[in-house]
Amino acid sequence: MTRINELINDPASIFVFDVDGVLAKMEFGDNKHYYKADSNVDSDIEFSRAIVRGHNFYTDDLLNKTLQKFLAGKDNKKIYVLSRCFTEEEQKIKDDFILRNYNIIRDNIMYVDDYKDKLEALNLVKKLNPDTDDEHIIMVDDNVDQVLNYVMDNSNYTPVHISSFM
Repeated sequence: MTRINELINDPASIFVFDVDGVLAKMEFGDNKHYYKADSNVDSDIEFSRAIVRGHNFYTDDLLNKTLQKFLAGKDNKKIYVLSRCFTEEEQKIKDDFILRNYNIIRDNIMYVDDYKDKLEALNLVKKLNPDTDDEHIIMVDDNVDQVLNYVMDNSNYTPVHISSFM
């Protein structure tokens, strides 16, 4: 068993989960992983505009059943959600999706504007749980370059790719 698996199964561990591609399957386009209607417009801008217009990408069929089962047996005081978010409308539909499908406390859901801000949010989780050693704070994400490697290079927290749950 790898050290990552030991930490995942350790009751002392605190989990911080991303949403897009982790708690929610990344199947937002008709035949693409992301919403993209106009090749001349940035995908994030298009995605945000669609949400502001009332489109809800976060439907129950996109929930990650493996993580739903995994989290059902965990102490929800040790589970956080940390997602990049562009608008209040996106935050609301992500909140609804998370609270409806996972054993998460509302106060444990956090949003950031930039990927690098995820490390600052992890530092807040550490501050809220000072008796937990850094290694037992686990960031589960699907973004290797901008999140997991950044956490690995700039902290002693445990970055874990979503594939470890597959």
